[in-house]
Amino acid sequence: MPTEPDLYREDREDAPFLASSNAPSGSAHNIDNTHNGHAKPSRPVPATTSSSTSNSASKITFRLKLILFAMVLAVEIGFAFLEGPMVRVMESIACRQYYTEADPTKIGANGQVPEELCKLAEIQAELAAVKGYHMFFDGLLSAVFAFPYGLLADRRGRKSTLVLGVPGFFLNSVITIVVLWFSDTLPLRAVWLSSLAWLIGGGPVVAFAIIWTMMADVTSEAERAGLFFQFAIVSMGADFVSSALASWLMTMDPWAPLLIGYAIVTGGLLFIFVLPETKHAIPPQPVEQPHVELSDLADESNPKHTYDKPEQMYHDESDMDVDNDHEAHMTWSYPTQQPQSFWAKCRANYRFYMKPYLFILNRKPVLLLLTAFLVYRLSRGSSWFLTQYISTRYHWTLAQANMLVASRPTVSIPVFLWGLPYLKKYALNPRRTTTEKDLWLSRASILCLTIGTLGIGLSPSVATLIPSMIIQTSGSGFVFLTRSIITTLVERDETARLYTVIEIIQSFGNVVASLSITTVFQLGLRLGGFWIGLAWMMTSSLFCMVAAAIWFFRLPPTPQTPEFVVGEFDEGDDLHGSGIAPFLPIPAEPLGIQAPLRLFLFCFRLPIFIFVTLSYFLFLQWLPIGSLGKKAALWCILGVPSIWWIDLQVDGVRKGSLSKQQQARLPQPGSVIASSFTSPIDAVYLAAIFDPVFTASYPNTRQVQRISLLQAILRAFAQPLAEPEPGTKLVDVSTLVEKYPNRPIVIFPECTTTNSRGILPLSHSLLGVPSKTKIFPLSLRYTPVDVVTPLPGSYVSFLWTLLSRPTHCIRVRIAECIMISRSAFDAPPARSTRKSTFSTNYLDTLDEDTATGDVTASEKALLDQVGESLARLGRVKRVGLGVEEKQDFVRMWNKTRRTW
Repeated sequence: MPTEPDLYREDREDAPFLASSNAPSGSAHNIDNTHNGHAKPSRPVPATTSSSTSNSASKITFRLKLILFAMVLAVEIGFAFLEGPMVRVMESIACRQYYTEADPTKIGANGQVPEELCKLAEIQAELAAVKGYHMFFDGLLSAVFAFPYGLLADRRGRKSTLVLGVPGFFLNSVITIVVLWFSDTLPLRAVWLSSLAWLIGGGPVVAFAIIWTMMADVTSEAERAGLFFQFAIVSMGADFVSSALASWLMTMDPWAPLLIGYAIVTGGLLFIFVLPETKHAIPPQPVEQPHVELSDLADESNPKHTYDKPEQMYHDESDMDVDNDHEAHMTWSYPTQQPQSFWAKCRANYRFYMKPYLFILNRKPVLLLLTAFLVYRLSRGSSWFLTQYISTRYHWTLAQANMLVASRPTVSIPVFLWGLPYLKKYALNPRRTTTEKDLWLSRASILCLTIGTLGIGLSPSVATLIPSMIIQTSGSGFVFLTRSIITTLVERDETARLYTVIEIIQSFGNVVASLSITTVFQLGLRLGGFWIGLAWMMTSSLFCMVAAAIWFFRLPPTPQTPEFVVGEFDEGDDLHGSGIAPFLPIPAEPLGIQAPLRLFLFCFRLPIFIFVTLSYFLFLQWLPIGSLGKKAALWCILGVPSIWWIDLQVDGVRKGSLSKQQQARLPQPGSVIASSFTSPIDAVYLAAIFDPVFTASYPNTRQVQRISLLQAILRAFAQPLAEPEPGTKLVDVSTLVEKYPNRPIVIFPECTTTNSRGILPLSHSLLGVPSKTKIFPLSLRYTPVDVVTPLPGSYVSFLWTLLSRPTHCIRVRIAECIMISRSAFDAPPARSTRKSTFSTNYLDTLDEDTATGDVTASEKALLDQVGESLARLGRVKRVGLGVEEKQDFVRMWNKTRRTW
């Protein structure tokens, strides 16, 4: 009987049905026999395995986070100590070597040249060349060796591969310090030899790829972006504090922070030895695979884990888990009796090193995002020279420039801590998935990077440089968001190779950027003046390419479950029964290529809209300009968002011939308008056409509340009320009809707003209409449809939708008037003849008024007639959800989302 660990053998994505390495010696023979038979079903998982696995994964996750946080913190602090002082030490060496030949009198008694004399173009060009080619060699060697080390991490474990890189880091540090310390003997360019140290362990490319992989091993899709952000915050916070301290130490001696930095990095690397192995932190759950033919594995229809030939399955060493047992080794290794040709060895090496990475080529979304990583790294190359650029262009010392560059985390940390999480949780459409939200945030981030980088290159002074740096830093979450997105597109056991490819691509980008940016920066230094920022102008155009790729990127389609079918709305009510959801916000269409136009329209219209609206409600409505003047002012308000087109139809009137019909078919003074209620525009349009008296209704009362136009608009954003608030003055509709004989009365009988996809149960306020008074059911709908406000408090989203659209159309439908006969109301209250049992279908009661209080059959018929008219005009259904259900829905909605 195998022990519990045997249930979780190493996950073999290359050969999932092969025997494990500790199988009996006869396992090979057994597999040959099963080639013509059936595979043995996997062993069932014990009931306690799931919980123990979860606890184990939780412990590993906590331990991993703790150690990685400590390691990343130490390494980032060390690197931040190194960056500025390294530039200053290299600059002083290049400066001394230059003046040794040009003018030895400039060299002081201590063997150094004053920093202000080191800003010559020749010296800065040499410094840029040393830094640029150093990064070129680092990136080249790291990229070459990243493939085998990345494959090793997927096959043998993350920690063991990471440990291999520790000697390489130590050797790199020793070579760099020796070259800089003995600069009188060794040329400055000898620092390039330190790149050879990355032959051991693969260097930073492999190390960071494995770190990202270890984090992905123990996190879910929803947690991954948050964990990446946490590490980014740790990195940026450490960078800010340590860079500020290093800048202060540089004013005394740049060697002090340089040596401190190397010591801290060395200490941080020691944490690698206590990291847990995460490759199988969350082991795959064995599932039963009955009657699987091994011959079927060669079928090309299988999406994953297939082989072209059975022989390859048995003789490809890259797909086997080799055991120390001699017999198992002879069974599963390449045959050594026959010599292999050169091309056979090449094919074997190709299968071993390259074939495991070919899954990327079959996934176009992954390829597109990898392209974004490449161009992003190319464009980020200019940041390596930012300290040198500020020092040269604005005549600052390197310590001052390094301090300014180090202050960027004061912007990026709030963005990561509050800005991006707030936008992701509250601002973006709550119906989007986590990955979709990450995609939209990455698009916004790359736009900030593009605009900010261009501003840095064009800034003539520090006064314009600092705002540009703030904008650029606001987009610093792009690479973490994109990494989170691309992780969701591959399987968990492919993440190490994916991150290796990402780091290789970024390393290749470093290689190209180190050459191109160095050349362009040197060219800008030679040209001088405005052209010093040429490198940043060029990289902003590269950011534009990344923005285009991200903007047109589309996630693979996934089946979605409506989020409203949860909790108390999952069964028994109209949301589930009829499929109508009258309280959900209408999902906004993707901006796409219209984003610049819509942003321009919004920014252009918003101040005009605010001015026109305030002018009316603060001044014009109180002036004696008459009804016609007020209507003209209201049409100006509607005209700002281009609401000019009105599609009007009246029951019984042929379209285009209204002027020939009797005016009695339209609402007249003394009549009542029973209007649908979906948007604040409803009240503005009704006021601009009819100049009515607005009222507010409540479900269980026949009286209404007299309100103003502004109150009617604000009620479209207000919380639904089932009862009037204490102190509310209620009046009879008949009183208003008598008091305002020259104006129609507007009643919103649904009592609250909807998304125009259903008609709610009507208020009893319609029953208070006096006899022989005409009631005109009126339906208002909009194109585009997303200017509705079914959720309270959606001010900002409504203004954005209203003002950013090029134009809007109102679809107005007016039904024939309904006359009230008071004699019919004298009948006794209606009694339901349907037997009330538990088997009664809920949908059978949708046409019944569920409000408390006695309603006669004729009164119920009146409510039904108005409700059916509104449903027919709006081409929707009547639903059984009312104000109380909306209150419950809003409470549920606000638990996980925030309306804005």
